[in-house]
Parts: sequence; C-alpha cells; structure tokens
Amino acid sequence: GNPQNQLKIIHVAGTNGKGSVCAMISSILQEAGYKVGLYTSPHLVDFRERFLINGKMISEQDVTRLATLIRPLADEVALESSQPTYFEVTTAIAFHYFQEQAVNYAVIEVGLGGRLDATNAIAKPLVSVIASIDLEHTDILGDTIHEIAFEKAGIIKEGVPVVAHADENAYRVIKRIADSEKAKIRRVTKKYTGKIGLHGDFQKMNAAVAAEAVKTAKIKLSDGAIKSGIEKVIWPGRIDLRNYSRKRILFDGGHNLAGIKVLLPELKNFEYGRLIVLTSILKDKDYKHMLELLGHHAKLTILTKSTNSRACEPQVLAKHAIGARIVIPDLENAINFALSESGTDDLILVTGSIYLVGDTMRLLKIRAF
Repeated sequence: GNPQNQLKIIHVAGTNGKGSVCAMISSILQEAGYKVGLYTSPHLVDFRERFLINGKMISEQDVTRLATLIRPLADEVALESSQPTYFEVTTAIAFHYFQEQAVNYAVIEVGLGGRLDATNAIAKPLVSVIASIDLEHTDILGDTIHEIAFEKAGIIKEGVPVVAHADENAYRVIKRIADSEKAKIRRVTKKYTGKIGLHGDFQKMNAAVAAEAVKTAKIKLSDGAIKSGIEKVIWPGRIDLRNYSRKRILFDGGHNLAGIKVLLPELKNFEYGRLIVLTSILKDKDYKHMLELLGHHAKLTILTKSTNSRACEPQVLAKHAIGARIVIPDLENAINFALSESGTDDLILVTGSIYLVGDTMRLLKIRAF
C-alpha cells in the first residue's frame, strides 16, 4: 500500500553526521508539539532503537506483529527475484509503523548511499537533506568525492527543496543534480551558534543543517522550538560519556577516517590521566590511518573484534597500530582488560565502529536510550 507516500517525510543522507542531523530534526519537531517518527540505523543495543516515535522505541509486540505481517510479502518478492535484504525489510516496517501510528512527520535516515538505498522509495519528501560527504563504502559508492556525492544526491526529487552541507567538489555535483530536477537548493556554510545538547564542535554544523531543514520544509514552528530542540537532543554513542563501576567510558561511533579526525580534537574537553583506546574497525575502512591518529593520543590501544561480520581481524589491525598495543580478540575479555587496566582518573575511549560501541554497551548492560 506504499505507506511512505502517505507520510510527511524529511529524508536525510550523508557520510558523517546524518544520524545527528536526524535526531536534531526530530527533537525540534517534538518541541514544536508534533508526533514524530524517527528511523535510523544501525542500532546500538536494541533493534527497536531504529523505530522511535517522540523518543520512545517501538514495542516488542509491534515489532513481532509487523515482521509477521511483512514476512509473507518478502517471501513473495523472493519468488520473483531475490530475497529482500535485512535493511529493506526494516525500512518497510518503519514506513508501515509510522503510517499506522499517524505521525505528523517522519524523519528518515538513508542507510547507505542514497540513489539505490531502500529509503529512496520515498517519492516526494518535504525536503531532501545531505549532510557532510566524505570517502566511505568506496567499494560500493565509488572511490572519489564526485562519485559519492552523485550517489548521495540520488535522493533529490523533482521540485523538492534540498538542504546541503558539502565542500566545493561535492556541492558542485549536488547543485547540478538539484538544478536538473528543478529543486531549489540551500547550502549551509555557517555553524549554529546556540547551545547544543551533544558534545563536539562538529555538531554546530549538524545543528545548522537541522535548523535549515525544518525551515525549508515550511513546517509551522517557532525559533524557540528550534533552540529548545537542539538543546535537548539526545543521540547516544556519539562522544557519549558514561560512568561504569567508577570508571569513565567515552563511546564514539567514529567509524571512518573523517569520524576519527573530528573526534580527536574533542578529547581536550575531557580531563583524564591516561587514554586507553578500545577499538575494532571494519575491513573496508582506512584503518591504517585511523589507528595512526588514535595511536598518537593513546597510552594503550586494545585491538579487538566486534560481532559485525565485516570487522577486521585484530591481528591485522595490530600491524598498523602505533605505540603500546595489545590484541584481545574476544570483546568481553578486551572490555574487562580495559576496565582493570584503567584508574578512576583515566579515560577509556571505545571507538572505530558503531557496532563496537553497541556491542560494548550491550555487554556492560548500558542502555542507549
């Protein structure tokens, strides 16, 4: 029944920051009094985090009911072509759930790329948003900024306004596609100057993109709702400091070189004795340079492996790590070693993969939301 066509949607793509932008947009709309659906991926601890309405996760009963509803349709598709992917099924669940729950607005994050992403079944969003663009998934999206920008810009629809934050090379591609679709484009170049509920200077640009997106969507709301929404936003696992058993753990889902580059300058805002890095990185990332940057800050780097099938073997990572390092393939053992090795004034940094962040939170029974 194409439930996505009955929703008022803000569609968000980008390499880094798109999740934060989605969370901020959702928070702004909630502050304006709207019922808001938020679909993001991947989840950290609980699958249900992918489907939020006004910050509340979908119930286990609703997940079961909707998966049961969609399964025969997925099997029907499989008879005609190939089995639908995990992400295609979750996207179908999100669209159906938000439509039946009668949300006022749905904020939908692209899974990978844009042009061929499952979320691009959205025919006519209120606005197409493109956060920062960098080299990522080069085996799928292309190995140049030009190629990746082309894929991200694939979410642009005819006559639908576009909000983009991109450097000159990427912006030229986005602008060309927007012009061809007769879509007005607004380029965000100035950072948001107000208070933000998330750590990190880089969030100032994400906040500016979110504010511009809701304005461009012509949604009825006040400047106060924008200010309050950005102040109150919650987005776990991104420069997210937690206390655990009198130890301090900083979780950050920096999963590529660009992510690590924006994370490391933020460490100056935390007081600590030694920095102990716990990391696992996916095979398709630039782990050599990521580990080099992390090694310059770490007193000790612990190389382990997340549960994701694409995680690089820690023995391979160890060849590129610099400074003091230790390989502990079993994640639970690696976490316990980090905790035993650190003092109360030290900081444990868990980064390199959003999957590692989620796995670690799960093992320590730390809730995301």
